[in-house]
Amino acid sequence: MTSVRLASISRMGLEGHEETAPSITDVKHLSSYNWMESVTPTIAIPGCPPLWPPPK
Repeated sequence: MTSVRLASISRMGLEGHEETAPSITDVKHLSSYNWMESVTPTIAIPGCPPLWPPPK
């Protein structure tokens, strides 16, 4: 399979089009977490089940 060049974009063609700075909008809250006081770094994630230990 050979590659085919569809278009070429030059750096000069990209300059001067910065009308507004990008911004983040319409953000929705997905989840949260909390740091726990522990010897090892530990986080608590609400709704996450505890780690399953195999039967002994």
